This record gives sequence, C-alpha cells and structure tokens, in this order.
Amino acid sequence: MAHQSTRPMLMTKVRQNKYGRHDYERFDHLASSHRSAGRGKIGKVEVDCRFIFTKSQWGYLGAGNGHPKIPAGIVYLDLVFRQPSTCRLQSATVEITLEEDEAEGQVAKRDTSSCPVKFTIHYGPRDIRGRQRSMQTTQVKSFIPEIHVGGTGGGGVGVRSEKTTETASRWNFSGHLSSSDGSQWDNVLKWDMEENFLEAESMHSNVIHTAFAFEHNAKAFYMTVEVKGKLARVKDRLKNKLKFGGSQKKEQETVTTKFEWKKGYSCPMWLDKMARDLPYDMEYANMANVPVEIPDPSPVEFHPSTT
Repeated sequence: MAHQSTRPMLMTKVRQNKYGRHDYERFDHLASSHRSAGRGKIGKVEVDCRFIFTKSQWGYLGAGNGHPKIPAGIVYLDLVFRQPSTCRLQSATVEITLEEDEAEGQVAKRDTSSCPVKFTIHYGPRDIRGRQRSMQTTQVKSFIPEIHVGGTGGGGVGVRSEKTTETASRWNFSGHLSSSDGSQWDNVLKWDMEENFLEAESMHSNVIHTAFAFEHNAKAFYMTVEVKGKLARVKDRLKNKLKFGGSQKKEQETVTTKFEWKKGYSCPMWLDKMARDLPYDMEYANMANVPVEIPDPSPVEFHPSTT
C-alpha cells in the first residue's frame, strides 16, 4: 500500500485576542487551490501574492550527498500586478519572511539537531528581463552676439551646438536572499520588479510565477508577505502620500500564513532535483506566459457567384 504523505494545516492570522496573541483561521480545507498570501495597494496599483498551496511539495533535502536528511518544502507563489493606464508603477517589492513558532523556536534552541526555518539557494526565477527600449533626445544650444552703437547695431557670427543623448531601459524582475534582524540564516526572500520608464504601458504579463525551496522544523512556522512600491509619476506619489500618510504601514500590506503539522511529519519524497531545477523551471513558466496579441478581425467580402 502506498505511503500517505501528511500535509500541513494552513492558517492565516485574522485578529489579536485579549491575551495579546494572534488568532489563526484555517483555510486549506475551504479554498480549492489558492489563496491570497499578501496584498498591497500603491495608489491605484494593486499587487497580489497568490499562494498556490495545492502545488506545494513536502519532503526532505539531502538525498545521496552525504548531508543530513532535512525536512523541506517547495512553495509556489503567483505575483499579480494590476496597473491601470492612468497610474503606473516605477518599482515594487514583495518581501517574504520565514519565522519559527515562538514555542517551537525555544525547543529548537535546546535541541541542536532541529533545523531552523530558512530559504535554500534554490528559487526562481533569479532574473528575467524584457527587451531593451531606447530613445534619442537632441539638445540644441545657439549663441549669436549682437553689438549696438549709437542706436544701430547688428549681429555677429553665432555659435550653434547640438548634443544627442540616447537613453535605454528595460523592465527587470529579480530575487535575492537576505536575513531579518537578529537572524543568522537567510530567512528573507525579496522579489523586485523594476518597470521600463520608456514604455507607456507594461509589456510583460501581469502575472509573474515564482517558487522557492526551504528547510523547516517539521512542526510549525510562519510565512509573512509584505508588499511595498513606488509610483512612476511624481504627482501620483504625492497623492498616495497624502492619502496614506507617507511611509505609515497599512494593515492590508502584511499577511501571515501559519504552517503546522499536528499529526506528525510523514513526507517521504526527496525534493533535491525538483529544488535544483526551480530557477530554470520558473524561467520557462514565465517565458510561456507572455501576453497574446489578437489581430483585428478582417472584413468579410461577398462576391456574386458566376455561372
């Protein structure tokens, strides 16, 4: 009989109780395939982080390489950028932080064999970018001296110069690892989107597929997603600052998901190869996910039949 793998209970933070702790509400048995794991609104631009939890993989890393067998997982997130034509992004950052449960963290400090929750070097896409666009601007300067004596005068020989400058830009999406304050492990993954300022509208798909592999303690941990960004136009940035009070965080920008195995961790799958292939697999997934341009319908012509 096939071995049945255990999957974690998935819960999201909903409110703070009277004891100062946050309550969590389970959702994996209610949603069919995905749920928002974080959402931010920058002006009129909306950025949503969809957690595709049915694609998640659970098992171990360390197969056949002499390293210890470490509980691990692979999580898939779709980043959705909704930009109206009247409001464009200059840049956006989706920051993902992994943290241990406080109670489990105290146990891990006493048990040196317990694995800390941290990202591996396997995530994707690492760096994808659009086609480079360029624009030429010409600046013309002219100087013609004039001499006036006794009410009469005239112009001399002038000097005229031209300077042509070429500006190039492209959109770019990249990820990099870091650590939060007080952590010695890579427990933060940042995805950065830089838009092409030479394009009137975004030429990339509004959905960027991402995934990452990480190690965990096989008990309980948290994934927090925070969305930040900057608008392209100065007047839009001023409107947004006046509306939301500058850098003050809005509650909607940070969402925490809790992963917990209450019945023990039984996930026999080895994830090493799948983890190593993530950078290339996610590059391909985004390459295949390009906007499709549908041509205008051709006019229909009717010709009388000839006999």
